[in-house]
Amino acid sequence: MKRLSYEIFFSVKSVSKLLDNCSNWLYSSPYQNIDYLKLALRNHHFYSLIRMTRPFFIKFSMNDEAIMILPLSKSIFSANYFMFGDRAGFGYVDVLCRDNISSSDINACFEMLMKEFSDSSFHFNRVKKDSLIYPILNMISSPRDCEDCVKIDLVGNYDDYFESLSKNARQNFRTANNRILKASKDLSFTRVSGKDISRDLLDEMIALYLKRLNSHYKSVNFFDGIFYKTFDLGFISMKNLDFTEVFLMYIDGKLAAFMLCLRNGDELLVPRLAIDASFSFYSPGVLLVNYAIKYLLNDGVIKTFDLMQGKEAYKFQVGGAMHQCFSFELSKGSLKATANAS
Repeated sequence: MKRLSYEIFFSVKSVSKLLDNCSNWLYSSPYQNIDYLKLALRNHHFYSLIRMTRPFFIKFSMNDEAIMILPLSKSIFSANYFMFGDRAGFGYVDVLCRDNISSSDINACFEMLMKEFSDSSFHFNRVKKDSLIYPILNMISSPRDCEDCVKIDLVGNYDDYFESLSKNARQNFRTANNRILKASKDLSFTRVSGKDISRDLLDEMIALYLKRLNSHYKSVNFFDGIFYKTFDLGFISMKNLDFTEVFLMYIDGKLAAFMLCLRNGDELLVPRLAIDASFSFYSPGVLLVNYAIKYLLNDGVIKTFDLMQGKEAYKFQVGGAMHQCFSFELSKGSLKATANAS
Protein backbone atom coordinates (compact mmCIF):
# COMPACT_ATOMS: atom_id res chain seq x y z
CA MET A 1 0.00 0.00 0.00
CA LYS A 2 1.34 3.44 -0.93
CA ARG A 3 2.02 5.80 1.96
CA LEU A 4 2.24 9.50 1.12
CA SER A 5 3.95 12.04 3.41
CA TYR A 6 5.33 15.55 3.17
CA GLU A 7 8.08 17.72 4.68
CA ILE A 8 8.46 21.51 4.69
CA PHE A 9 11.69 23.41 3.95
CA PHE A 10 11.87 27.18 4.47
CA SER A 11 15.49 28.18 5.03
CA VAL A 12 17.78 28.93 2.10
CA LYS A 13 20.30 26.36 3.30
CA SER A 14 17.75 23.56 3.70
CA VAL A 15 16.04 24.29 0.37
CA SER A 16 19.39 24.41 -1.46
CA LYS A 17 20.35 21.06 0.02
CA LEU A 18 16.96 19.66 -0.98
CA LEU A 19 17.42 20.84 -4.57
CA ASP A 20 20.88 19.29 -4.78
CA ASN A 21 19.24 15.88 -4.40
CA CYS A 22 16.94 16.24 -7.42
CA SER A 23 19.18 17.52 -10.20
CA ASN A 24 17.81 14.97 -12.69
CA TRP A 25 14.13 15.47 -11.94
CA LEU A 26 11.51 16.61 -14.45
CA TYR A 27 10.51 20.25 -14.93
CA SER A 28 8.82 22.04 -17.81
CA SER A 29 10.70 25.35 -18.02
CA PRO A 30 14.19 26.72 -17.28
CA TYR A 31 12.75 28.65 -14.35
CA GLN A 32 12.52 25.33 -12.52
CA ASN A 33 16.07 24.36 -13.42
CA ILE A 34 17.87 23.61 -10.12
CA ASP A 35 20.56 26.21 -10.78
CA TYR A 36 17.97 28.90 -11.59
CA LEU A 37 16.04 28.15 -8.40
CA LYS A 38 19.22 28.27 -6.31
CA LEU A 39 20.22 31.57 -7.90
CA ALA A 40 16.80 32.98 -7.03
CA LEU A 41 17.15 31.67 -3.49
CA ARG A 42 20.46 33.50 -3.05
CA ASN A 43 18.69 36.73 -3.97
CA HIS A 44 15.40 36.05 -2.23
CA HIS A 45 15.97 38.55 0.60
CA PHE A 46 15.18 41.53 -1.63
CA TYR A 47 11.96 40.01 -2.98
CA SER A 48 10.97 38.76 0.47
CA LEU A 49 11.26 42.30 1.78
CA ILE A 50 9.27 43.81 -1.10
CA ARG A 51 6.62 41.08 -1.35
CA MET A 52 6.60 40.13 2.35
CA THR A 53 6.99 36.42 1.61
CA ARG A 54 9.46 33.69 2.49
CA PRO A 55 10.45 30.43 0.77
CA PHE A 56 8.21 27.49 1.59
CA PHE A 57 9.16 24.34 -0.33
CA ILE A 58 7.15 21.14 0.23
CA LYS A 59 8.69 17.74 -0.50
CA PHE A 60 6.20 14.92 -1.03
CA SER A 61 7.37 11.34 -0.53
CA MET A 62 5.78 8.02 -1.41
CA ASN A 63 6.86 5.19 0.89
CA ASP A 64 9.70 7.45 2.10
CA GLU A 65 10.97 8.09 -1.45
CA ALA A 66 10.77 11.73 -2.60
CA ILE A 67 8.53 12.05 -5.67
CA MET A 68 7.61 15.76 -6.00
CA ILE A 69 8.75 19.16 -4.78
CA LEU A 70 6.28 22.05 -4.72
CA PRO A 71 8.33 25.29 -4.66
CA LEU A 72 6.30 27.97 -2.89
CA SER A 73 6.60 31.34 -1.21
CA LYS A 74 4.40 31.95 1.81
CA SER A 75 2.99 35.32 2.75
CA ILE A 76 4.45 36.41 6.09
CA PHE A 77 1.17 37.87 7.35
CA SER A 78 -1.45 35.53 5.89
CA ALA A 79 -2.18 31.97 4.77
CA ASN A 80 -1.57 32.83 1.11
CA TYR A 81 0.95 30.80 -0.87
CA PHE A 82 2.45 31.57 -4.28
CA MET A 83 4.67 29.58 -6.57
CA PHE A 84 8.28 30.46 -5.80
CA GLY A 85 9.48 33.11 -8.25
CA ASP A 86 5.95 33.99 -9.33
CA ARG A 87 6.46 37.57 -8.18
CA ALA A 88 10.20 37.73 -8.82
CA GLY A 89 10.22 37.57 -12.61
CA PHE A 90 9.73 33.87 -13.39
CA GLY A 91 8.04 33.59 -16.78
CA TYR A 92 6.41 30.20 -16.13
CA VAL A 93 5.96 28.11 -12.98
CA ASP A 94 5.85 24.39 -12.29
CA VAL A 95 6.75 21.69 -9.78
CA LEU A 96 9.71 19.31 -9.84
CA CYS A 97 8.98 15.59 -10.12
CA ARG A 98 10.84 12.31 -10.33
CA ASP A 99 10.86 10.95 -13.87
CA ASN A 100 8.76 7.91 -12.89
CA ILE A 101 5.94 9.82 -11.21
CA SER A 102 2.38 9.16 -12.38
CA SER A 103 -0.46 11.63 -12.76
CA SER A 104 -2.29 9.83 -9.95
CA ASP A 105 0.69 10.40 -7.66
CA ILE A 106 0.72 14.13 -8.51
CA ASN A 107 -3.01 14.26 -7.87
CA ALA A 108 -2.52 12.55 -4.51
CA CYS A 109 0.07 15.19 -3.56
CA PHE A 110 -2.41 17.98 -4.28
CA GLU A 111 -5.16 16.19 -2.38
CA MET A 112 -2.85 16.02 0.63
CA LEU A 113 -1.94 19.69 0.17
CA MET A 114 -5.59 20.79 0.27
CA LYS A 115 -6.34 18.53 3.23
CA GLU A 116 -3.35 19.58 5.35
CA PHE A 117 -3.65 23.30 4.50
CA SER A 118 -7.42 23.50 4.24
CA ASP A 119 -7.66 27.11 5.46
CA SER A 120 -5.02 28.40 3.03
CA SER A 121 -5.11 29.80 -0.48
CA PHE A 122 -2.62 28.64 -3.10
CA HIS A 123 -1.98 30.80 -6.16
CA PHE A 124 -0.57 29.15 -9.28
CA ASN A 125 0.08 31.82 -11.90
CA ARG A 126 1.73 31.41 -15.33
CA VAL A 127 1.09 27.69 -15.71
CA LYS A 128 1.56 26.41 -19.26
CA LYS A 129 -0.60 23.67 -20.75
CA ASP A 130 2.43 21.38 -21.02
CA SER A 131 3.18 21.90 -17.32
CA LEU A 132 3.33 18.83 -15.13
CA ILE A 133 0.57 20.25 -12.94
CA TYR A 134 -1.80 21.86 -15.46
CA PRO A 135 -4.04 18.77 -15.92
CA ILE A 136 -4.38 18.36 -12.16
CA LEU A 137 -5.12 22.03 -11.47
CA ASN A 138 -7.61 22.20 -14.34
CA MET A 139 -9.40 19.13 -13.01
CA ILE A 140 -9.90 20.48 -9.48
CA SER A 141 -10.29 24.21 -10.14
CA SER A 142 -11.29 26.38 -13.09
CA PRO A 143 -8.66 28.87 -14.35
CA ARG A 144 -9.33 32.31 -12.93
CA ASP A 145 -7.24 34.08 -15.57
CA CYS A 146 -5.02 33.47 -18.57
CA GLU A 147 -2.20 35.33 -20.28
CA ASP A 148 -1.60 35.42 -24.01
CA CYS A 149 1.85 34.30 -25.09
CA VAL A 150 3.51 33.95 -28.49
CA LYS A 151 5.83 31.26 -29.83
CA ILE A 152 7.32 30.16 -33.13
CA ASP A 153 7.74 26.51 -34.11
CA LEU A 154 11.00 26.15 -36.02
CA VAL A 155 10.69 23.62 -38.84
CA GLY A 156 12.45 23.26 -42.16
CA ASN A 157 15.14 25.72 -43.20
CA TYR A 158 15.30 29.50 -43.15
CA ASP A 159 13.91 29.88 -46.69
CA ASP A 160 10.89 27.79 -45.68
CA TYR A 161 10.40 29.95 -42.60
CA PHE A 162 10.68 33.23 -44.50
CA GLU A 163 8.22 32.09 -47.17
CA SER A 164 5.75 31.10 -44.44
CA LEU A 165 5.51 34.73 -43.29
CA SER A 166 2.73 36.93 -44.57
CA LYS A 167 3.38 39.04 -47.65
CA ASN A 168 3.18 42.16 -45.51
CA ALA A 169 5.70 40.78 -42.98
CA ARG A 170 8.17 39.85 -45.72
CA GLN A 171 7.86 43.33 -47.21
CA ASN A 172 8.36 45.00 -43.83
CA PHE A 173 11.53 43.00 -43.33
CA ARG A 174 12.84 43.99 -46.76
CA THR A 175 11.95 47.63 -46.05
CA ALA A 176 13.95 47.58 -42.82
CA ASN A 177 16.96 46.13 -44.63
CA ASN A 178 16.63 48.67 -47.45
CA ARG A 179 16.57 51.52 -44.96
CA ILE A 180 19.82 50.24 -43.47
CA LEU A 181 21.41 50.04 -46.93
CA LYS A 182 20.09 53.42 -48.10
CA ALA A 183 21.48 55.13 -44.99
CA SER A 184 24.82 53.31 -45.44
CA LYS A 185 24.58 51.95 -41.91
CA ASP A 186 26.95 49.25 -40.73
CA LEU A 187 24.71 46.45 -39.44
CA SER A 188 26.04 43.48 -37.47
CA PHE A 189 24.66 40.68 -35.31
CA THR A 190 26.24 38.38 -32.79
CA ARG A 191 25.28 35.65 -30.34
CA VAL A 192 27.07 35.33 -27.00
CA SER A 193 26.81 32.67 -24.32
CA GLY A 194 25.61 34.28 -21.11
CA LYS A 195 28.70 33.32 -19.16
CA ASP A 196 30.92 34.92 -21.82
CA ILE A 197 29.32 38.35 -21.51
CA SER A 198 31.74 40.95 -20.23
CA ARG A 199 30.78 43.21 -17.33
CA ASP A 200 31.00 46.21 -19.65
CA LEU A 201 28.59 44.65 -22.15
CA LEU A 202 26.16 43.67 -19.42
CA ASP A 203 26.22 47.22 -18.05
CA GLU A 204 25.60 48.53 -21.58
CA MET A 205 22.59 46.24 -21.94
CA ILE A 206 21.20 47.33 -18.58
CA ALA A 207 21.65 50.98 -19.51
CA LEU A 208 19.78 50.43 -22.79
CA TYR A 209 17.00 48.60 -20.94
CA LEU A 210 16.64 51.42 -18.39
CA LYS A 211 16.55 53.93 -21.23
CA ARG A 212 13.75 51.94 -22.82
CA LEU A 213 11.83 51.77 -19.54
CA ASN A 214 12.23 55.50 -19.03
CA SER A 215 10.88 56.38 -22.46
CA HIS A 216 7.96 53.96 -22.62
CA TYR A 217 6.84 52.72 -19.22
CA LYS A 218 7.97 54.68 -16.20
CA SER A 219 10.49 57.17 -14.88
CA VAL A 220 13.62 55.38 -13.71
CA ASN A 221 15.89 56.55 -10.92
CA PHE A 222 19.15 55.70 -9.17
CA PHE A 223 17.57 52.81 -7.28
CA ASP A 224 16.32 51.21 -10.51
CA GLY A 225 19.92 51.06 -11.68
CA ILE A 226 20.96 49.32 -8.47
CA PHE A 227 18.08 46.85 -8.73
CA TYR A 228 18.78 45.74 -12.30
CA LYS A 229 22.51 45.41 -11.67
CA THR A 230 22.19 43.59 -8.36
CA PHE A 231 18.85 41.80 -7.94
CA ASP A 232 17.09 41.43 -11.29
CA LEU A 233 17.15 37.74 -12.17
CA GLY A 234 16.88 38.46 -15.88
CA PHE A 235 20.29 40.12 -15.94
CA ILE A 236 22.18 38.42 -13.12
CA SER A 237 21.26 34.98 -14.51
CA MET A 238 23.32 35.74 -17.61
CA LYS A 239 26.67 35.54 -15.84
CA ASN A 240 25.69 32.81 -13.38
CA LEU A 241 23.98 30.10 -15.44
CA ASP A 242 25.26 27.93 -18.28
CA PHE A 243 21.97 27.75 -20.23
CA THR A 244 21.66 31.46 -21.02
CA GLU A 245 22.55 33.29 -24.20
CA VAL A 246 22.18 36.72 -25.73
CA PHE A 247 21.56 37.88 -29.28
CA LEU A 248 22.87 41.36 -30.07
CA MET A 249 22.39 43.81 -32.91
CA TYR A 250 24.74 46.73 -33.61
CA ILE A 251 24.24 49.68 -35.93
CA ASP A 252 27.40 51.65 -36.68
CA GLY A 253 29.06 49.94 -33.75
CA LYS A 254 26.37 50.98 -31.24
CA LEU A 255 24.14 48.48 -29.46
CA ALA A 256 20.72 48.86 -31.10
CA ALA A 257 18.90 45.83 -29.65
CA PHE A 258 19.47 42.78 -27.47
CA MET A 259 17.55 39.67 -26.59
CA LEU A 260 18.04 37.59 -23.43
CA CYS A 261 17.33 33.87 -23.83
CA LEU A 262 17.02 30.77 -21.64
CA ARG A 263 17.54 27.30 -23.13
CA ASN A 264 15.48 24.33 -22.03
CA GLY A 265 16.09 21.21 -24.09
CA ASP A 266 14.91 21.96 -27.62
CA GLU A 267 13.15 25.22 -26.73
CA LEU A 268 14.48 28.73 -26.28
CA LEU A 269 12.60 31.24 -24.12
CA VAL A 270 12.94 35.01 -24.59
CA PRO A 271 12.11 36.74 -21.29
CA ARG A 272 13.49 40.10 -22.39
CA LEU A 273 14.03 42.01 -25.63
CA ALA A 274 14.92 45.69 -25.72
CA ILE A 275 15.78 48.17 -28.45
CA ASP A 276 17.36 51.59 -28.55
CA ALA A 277 14.45 53.81 -29.61
CA SER A 278 16.81 56.11 -31.52
CA PHE A 279 17.13 53.29 -34.09
CA SER A 280 13.41 52.46 -34.26
CA PHE A 281 13.24 53.66 -37.89
CA TYR A 282 15.23 50.54 -38.82
CA SER A 283 12.98 48.08 -36.92
CA PRO A 284 15.85 46.62 -34.87
CA GLY A 285 13.60 44.27 -32.89
CA VAL A 286 12.25 42.57 -36.01
CA LEU A 287 15.71 42.37 -37.59
CA LEU A 288 17.22 40.86 -34.43
CA VAL A 289 14.52 38.22 -34.03
CA ASN A 290 14.82 37.35 -37.72
CA TYR A 291 18.57 36.94 -37.35
CA ALA A 292 18.12 34.76 -34.25
CA ILE A 293 15.63 32.51 -36.06
CA LYS A 294 18.02 32.13 -38.99
CA TYR A 295 20.82 31.20 -36.60
CA LEU A 296 18.64 28.69 -34.74
CA LEU A 297 17.34 27.05 -37.91
CA ASN A 298 20.88 26.63 -39.23
CA ASP A 299 21.97 25.18 -35.88
CA GLY A 300 19.02 22.76 -35.89
CA VAL A 301 18.82 22.12 -32.12
CA ILE A 302 16.04 24.50 -31.04
CA LYS A 303 12.53 23.57 -32.20
CA THR A 304 10.45 26.12 -30.28
CA PHE A 305 11.23 29.82 -30.00
CA ASP A 306 9.02 31.14 -27.20
CA LEU A 307 8.58 34.94 -27.11
CA MET A 308 6.47 34.46 -23.99
CA GLN A 309 3.87 36.84 -22.54
CA GLY A 310 2.61 39.84 -24.47
CA LYS A 311 1.06 40.42 -27.88
CA GLU A 312 3.46 43.02 -29.27
CA ALA A 313 3.09 43.47 -33.02
CA TYR A 314 6.65 42.43 -33.86
CA LYS A 315 6.01 38.93 -32.46
CA PHE A 316 3.36 38.24 -35.08
CA GLN A 317 5.32 40.02 -37.78
CA VAL A 318 8.04 37.39 -37.37
CA GLY A 319 5.57 34.52 -37.58
CA GLY A 320 4.52 34.01 -33.98
CA ALA A 321 1.43 32.01 -33.00
CA MET A 322 -0.65 32.43 -29.86
CA HIS A 323 -0.55 30.12 -26.89
CA GLN A 324 -1.61 30.74 -23.31
CA CYS A 325 -0.57 30.24 -19.72
CA PHE A 326 -3.11 30.06 -16.93
CA SER A 327 -3.68 31.15 -13.34
CA PHE A 328 -5.36 28.94 -10.77
CA GLU A 329 -6.33 29.46 -7.15
CA LEU A 330 -6.81 26.53 -4.82
CA SER A 331 -8.87 27.30 -1.74
CA LYS A 332 -12.09 26.12 -0.15
CA GLY A 333 -14.21 28.33 -2.37
CA SER A 334 -12.38 27.72 -5.64
CA LEU A 335 -12.53 23.92 -5.96
CA LYS A 336 -14.86 22.39 -8.52
CA ALA A 337 -17.89 20.56 -7.20
CA THR A 338 -16.65 17.26 -8.58
CA ALA A 339 -13.37 17.65 -6.73
CA ASN A 340 -15.15 18.50 -3.48
CA ALA A 341 -17.45 15.54 -3.89
CA SER A 342 -14.53 13.14 -4.27
